[in-house]
Amino acid sequence: MISTLIAFALYSIAVLYIGIRATWKPQNSGEEIHLGAREHGTWTSALSTSASTESGFVLLGMVGMGYAEGVSSFWMIPAGILGYALNWWVLAPKLRAKSEKLGAVTIPEYICLSTGNTGVSKIASGAASVFAIIFLLAYVSAQFCAAGKALSSQFPLSYPTAVFIAVTLIVFYAVLGGFRAVSWTDNLQAVMMVFALLILPVIVVHRVGGLSEMFTALAAKDPSLTSLTGGSSNFRGALLVIVPWLMIGVGYPGQIHGLTRLMATKDERTLKQAPLIAMAWLVIVYIGAIFLGLASRAGFEHLSAIASDPETALPVLAVEFMPGILAGITLAAITAAISSTADSQLIAASSTLVRDIRSALRLPPPKKELRATRLAIAVLAVLSTYFAVRQSHMVFQFVLYAFFGLGASLGPAVLYCSLMKKPKALPALLGILAGGLTTFFVQRYTLHFLISFSASVSMITLGHVMGAAEKVETRE
Repeated sequence: MISTLIAFALYSIAVLYIGIRATWKPQNSGEEIHLGAREHGTWTSALSTSASTESGFVLLGMVGMGYAEGVSSFWMIPAGILGYALNWWVLAPKLRAKSEKLGAVTIPEYICLSTGNTGVSKIASGAASVFAIIFLLAYVSAQFCAAGKALSSQFPLSYPTAVFIAVTLIVFYAVLGGFRAVSWTDNLQAVMMVFALLILPVIVVHRVGGLSEMFTALAAKDPSLTSLTGGSSNFRGALLVIVPWLMIGVGYPGQIHGLTRLMATKDERTLKQAPLIAMAWLVIVYIGAIFLGLASRAGFEHLSAIASDPETALPVLAVEFMPGILAGITLAAITAAISSTADSQLIAASSTLVRDIRSALRLPPPKKELRATRLAIAVLAVLSTYFAVRQSHMVFQFVLYAFFGLGASLGPAVLYCSLMKKPKALPALLGILAGGLTTFFVQRYTLHFLISFSASVSMITLGHVMGAAEKVETRE
């Protein structure tokens, strides 16, 4: 226990130092406060964007998914690669150049300025801001929930106390150093996630008896666990398993906490090199998390902590099989994964609150934007903590809901504004409303994101075609 505490304490000291170090650089202009002056190099861009997007979803949620769903979980890998390809190769070059040209530092602001900064543009920006705040709060709440699970499963702490400790650590360095601190800490956190998901899965699979024994044990428990189609033998059943996984990749263009990292890249060279590093990182951590879940189901289903909540498999087995100092590093890696997303989402939400919600309400800009942003971070953290403590969610399910909400409400609009030469405000507004509202109504269905995303794309297409037809009629 002592060595575990020491390792965790060292991690905490490191991220706090980074937060303090980030304050040494100026944070005066909007670009410095909300995008770190657009100075991210290759490694920071790759690791920060990846770590901020994946989070406790990988170290807890995806392990639990591998435990519950089996081999079909590996469809998450092509889904993730699809999402990274969309963001880095299709969206990033346009988003980076256009946002800098327009002077946009948040996604709602980008939607407004790229569609002409008209009255309808501002309504679209306001709608994007509201959905962003709603889904980001849900997302952050899930991260805090994951932190509470991880810490309370290994230390003599109640779940609410564990949540409070994690939140205090995250908020401290995020408030101090802002966007830069959050991005710099992501580098450390991404490396720690790789360590945890390289070492522990190898140890646990070996304990089970190797890959062959693991798959034999899984097949004996439930044959569907060793099937890529979840046990479905017909084409339709296979599609119903595979398509929802792959649709996750289409949701990445709406994750504004990741998109701001793309806007913050230094230059075109960074945009060419960073995607390869990001994708390699994704493949490593996804494979490790899923294999850990599979091995946990094959050989450690008898452990009460894992049986009652499979998402605790990583911290439970780390303490079970690793020396104290390595177990502490692994536990710190879980906190790091959670922090890397929660802090990024708090920054994105606070930027939206300070710049976009304020603008939508026609309030004057704050005299000191940095102070207002720090206050917004603290307020949003308190709200997220309340929701996390009130109900201990299944991290994977709650993250997916927030992920899909952002992906459906903002993703198509961001792609439209980036890829079209002259995007119009009305199609963007219709797409945002259709995707966001549909998410609320169809969240119980297996293919709900496909429905929400399709609704958003359809309304954007309809609005754009109607606008083009109206323009032709006017000319005639």
